Amino acid sequence: MASSAFLYNNGYCLWSLSHQSDKGIYNLEVEGSPPEFFEGVRARLLKEQDDNGGTEAKVDYVFDIPVELASMFCGYRHDRWKFDWGQPSFTCLRETIQK
Repeated sequence: MASSAFLYNNGYCLWSLSHQSDKGIYNLEVEGSPPEFFEGVRARLLKEQDDNGGTEAKVDYVFDIPVELASMFCGYRHDRWKFDWGQPSFTCLRETIQK
């Protein structure tokens, strides 16, 4: 399992978070300066991981750290289908070849 979140401004990465469970359940690579609320999210989900078995847990709570930060910025979360503002509608884009 892997998750990541990034914030770019004018082509420059301001911060990035990346979790890869194959590198360990507590793996979280942080670059740049994440927003202030990052520390609270990280502390809460690391405690949840600890409280539910740590490395032996059947759930990967660290996976949700980048996911929660991304959802705080964009209001969307990949595993939710109903929001206060309604349900997302997606469009499938397909490449066509022009001859």
